[in-house]
Order: sequence, then structure tokens, then C-alpha cells
Amino acid sequence: MTTTSETQFETESTPTDIHEYLTQLIKQATSEYLSKEQLEVSLEALPLNLQFSAQNTFGDYSMPVMAWASKDKLKRPPLQIAEALATILNEGKHAGIQEITVTKPGYLNFRLHRAELGRSIMERVHEAGADFGQSEIGRGTKVVVEHTNINSNKAAHVGHLRNSCLGDTVVRMLRSQGYQVEADNYIDDTGVQVADVVVGLTMLNEGLLDLPGGNEQLPDESFDYFCSRVYVAVGKAYDDDPELKKRRVDVLHAIEAGITEGEKSGEANYAKFASDLSQKIVKAHLATMGRLNITYDLLTWESAVLGADLWKRTFNMLQQKNVMEKPETGKAAGCWIVRLGENDEQNEEGEHFQDKILVRSNGTATYTAKDIAYQLWKFGLADDPAIGVQFHFIPWGRQRDGRML
Repeated sequence: MTTTSETQFETESTPTDIHEYLTQLIKQATSEYLSKEQLEVSLEALPLNLQFSAQNTFGDYSMPVMAWASKDKLKRPPLQIAEALATILNEGKHAGIQEITVTKPGYLNFRLHRAELGRSIMERVHEAGADFGQSEIGRGTKVVVEHTNINSNKAAHVGHLRNSCLGDTVVRMLRSQGYQVEADNYIDDTGVQVADVVVGLTMLNEGLLDLPGGNEQLPDESFDYFCSRVYVAVGKAYDDDPELKKRRVDVLHAIEAGITEGEKSGEANYAKFASDLSQKIVKAHLATMGRLNITYDLLTWESAVLGADLWKRTFNMLQQKNVMEKPETGKAAGCWIVRLGENDEQNEEGEHFQDKILVRSNGTATYTAKDIAYQLWKFGLADDPAIGVQFHFIPWGRQRDGRML
């Protein structure tokens, strides 16, 4: 005698969606179980929480039935329910399933036939070709994926490449599902790291800094790798003489002033120096990413956040909403800070551990401050042409895949 399960599945090909396939099997087995036991409980009242198994020994997928055992549902011990479902399921032949078992206190486990499934998947991939997995589920929905985000002061390292590969993979996956994806790369060209390289190059020109491997860019050395050597050397110089860090503050002030007001600092136009430096570094970064076929749609420059008065506008918004404070004592004295966490602990000076400094006591904005402005811009909450805050976009150039940046 052929069971319902055998009739349903013995000729079925391996499913395209394993989770959906297993869920349907469970629903059919549950329906048969309710009928056999003459239980007047609707299938919809029983939660089907099929997940990856917590332990490999259980199998590949597991579903708990403990929630089914309550008095308002099946009024049966969970293990008994799971065993009954397993018995019904094991009466049939199910494509792609190697074993169905039960574990305490009431888990129904599925171990997949990986060789069979793997062969089936590869056959479908081969048959579909480049269209495999494509869909239009995301059509009409815009998604911003921001990744890479390397400081424009030195060469990319393997951690940056890892993040870039992950980000680019997410971009490609979303595009394959019909989403309108904008791949953004945020360029932190006004931060401390850029200022340090500006300080280092200035000291190098003044004969005040020596680089391991020589003070000149080597014949086979790209500019970003040369700047990596400068960055390491200036960091060591700071350790040897902490007073040199005053130069960093001067450069940061000059960069921000040069961007927002067009001012110069002494004889050196540090804003122009930092801008040219960052442009050359970013070109090197994009060449590195290009070799991995990683491309972007938009480079958002931190200098643009400042230059468009976006941070100034954000600062005023935060002041108006009374979310910032300016302590007069403690380590954060003279800084503009925002408190995060209602029940945050305090140290002996009464400072909260989760305080975030937005503007340093020397008047320069922190990375957190500029990032808040940037996030508000993403959601259209801070840029407003009517009050003079507006970004401008220009083409950078064509990338290896033909995409315009």
C-alpha cells in the first residue's frame, strides 16, 4: 500500500528552495498527524520555526515542537509529537533528505543528502547559465551599500580588501535580485590620519624626518605605499616627541578652515596639500580595487560634508534639539558632547562612559560628528538647497567594468 507521502514525493525532483520544501513536508506530516489523532487544532496555530541545526550531530535543519505541547494546542509531550511526525515523514521517500531524526526535548531534525543536492544545484546552475538566481523581487526599491571606506593616507591592507570584497558581493547579490543599488565609498579626507601624513611629508621636506628604506619614493613603489612609510615614521616621531602632535592640531584646523572658509594656515595651504594628497591616494586605492573588479557609483568626500556646510547645519540642528552639552570640567571640558545611554555609569569625575565627543576643545570636529551629518544626509534630513546646504556631483571617470563613478 502506498502512503500519501510516497505518492506526493517519490517522483518529485530535488526542490529549488530547501527551507520551503522542508516546511511543506512538515505541514503535510502535521496535517496527517492531526487527522490521525482527531485533534481539532488548526495548522496555522502551530508555529513552524524551522532553522539551521544548533549542532551538527542533529542534522542540517531542526524544528522545535515544544510550543505545540501546551494545553491550548496539542496537549501532548513534545518528544511524543516529534516522534509521531518523524514516523509519518519516514514512511515516504523525499528527494534530497538522507535522514529524519528526533532529539530531546522535542526537536524534529533533517539531515540533507548533500551529494544529491549538490549535483542537482550544479545541474540547475549549468542549465540556467549567467541567469541563475536572478529575480526582480527588489524592483523599485533603492538600496545604498557603503563599503571600503579607507582613510586616504596610505595603502590598503588585507583587512580593507576583505571588507571591500564583502561589500561588493552584497552589491552584486542585491543587483541580481532587481534592487537599484548605489555602491558608495566614503573618503575620510579631513581626519587625523590624513593630517599625520601631511605633517610627515612637511617634516620630510624640512629634513626633520627619516624614513626606513630611504626618504625618496622608490622606483617600484606606488605613492600610497610611500605614504604608508611616512605614516609609520611620523607615528614613531610622535612617540619620541609628543610635542610634535601640536602640528597635527594645526594641520587639522587649517584643513577645516581651508575647506569651509578658504583660509590658509601660515605659508602652507594645508587644505590644498591634504586635498591633493587624498586625490592621489584614492586613485591608488581605486586601482587596487579595480584589479579585483570592484567598482563604485559614488565617492562621498568628508571634505564635501564640511564644504557644503552640512556639518554646520547638523551642529545647529543638534543645538536646537538640546542633544549636546558642553562640560566645563573633566576630561571633556570645552568639548561639545552627546550622551548615549540613559543608565550609563559614571567615573569619579562624573563623566559618562558612553559620552561621545562631537567637537574637540580645540574646535575641530571628530569623525563621529561628521559621520552623524553624513547619515542625516543619506536620509535627506540635513541637506536643504533653501538654506544653502547642497552637495554637487561630478564624474570621476569610467571604471574597468564601464560603470561611471
